[in-house]
Amino acid sequence: MSRKSEKNTKTQIFLIILMLVVIVLSLYIFYDKYTQFQNNIQTQAYTAGYRQGVIDTVVKIIDSSSECRPVPVFYKNTSVTLVNINCTQ
Repeated sequence: MSRKSEKNTKTQIFLIILMLVVIVLSLYIFYDKYTQFQNNIQTQAYTAGYRQGVIDTVVKIIDSSSECRPVPVFYKNTSVTLVNINCTQ
């Protein structure tokens, strides 16, 4: 084998390895970004659901208290009953 063909072969091997590294890195970056995107979607859905739950709860408390009904509120082992102060007069 001549030196030129050895050099050519080494260059080709180097280019193939370089291309493989670029492909693997590209796939990793794509996977990482896709995972971040999925996590963002899940977080947004969770946050939207939580906000809607809070809004629904507040609306229900306001509706019940505006009709002068006591509103029971529970958290873990604690419960309280809320009454609209305007209804006590």
